[in-house]
This record gives sequence, structure tokens and C-alpha cells, in this order.
Amino acid sequence: MDKPGLSRAVRRVVEAQTLQPRWEKLSDRQIEFIVAVAALGGETLVSTLARALGRSVKDLSWLRDDLLRAGDLLAPGRGRVALAVPLMAPFALANYEAARQDAGVKLMPLAKIRAALE
Repeated sequence: MDKPGLSRAVRRVVEAQTLQPRWEKLSDRQIEFIVAVAALGGETLVSTLARALGRSVKDLSWLRDDLLRAGDLLAPGRGRVALAVPLMAPFALANYEAARQDAGVKLMPLAKIRAALE
């Protein structure tokens, strides 16, 4: 999560005041979606995301729409999504496995998401 010039104290404040509250509002499936985008570098084609999660683009459309409306995602181009919240990618990747263990639905392990991209 290291960014040049970003002190640990500032990073902790951003995590506590911005990232954690947003993270806690996400549904289990939204968390999985955000983490898959993060694993893909923070921006990706929705079709690549669907392949990584083992779902169809149509299956992901409602998640995409909800995350766009909430301001957690951007649509930088046709068929593309990007994380809208700065520093969310490293935060999501660091917190996913704990969230996955607490999820009410079965979420894909991060290693499996990453393996699907190879």
C-alpha cells in the first residue's frame, strides 16, 4: 500500500475515515467484484473480470451498476471498469481474505481469482 510521499500516519487516517467505512458498506459480492478489479490492476474489461470470477458479463451487470451508482467504480470506456476510490486496490487486496472468511456467501479465494488471469 506504499505510495511515494504518503506517510503511514496519513495512510492510517485515510483507511480509518474513508476506506474502512466504504468497505463495510459493500455486500459480499461487491467486495469480491472490487477485489477482482484490484487484482487486475485497478482497471479492466468487464469480460476479463467475468472470466476471473467464473461468471458471465450479464451475471455481473447488477454489481457493476450498483458500484457505479455508489461511486466505488468508474466506467472509463465501453466495457471497462476502474476503481474510483484512491488507495482502494491495496486496501481491498489486504483485507479480502478476512472478509471472505466472514462472508455469508461463498466467495472465490484471491489466489483462485489471480490464477484465472494467468
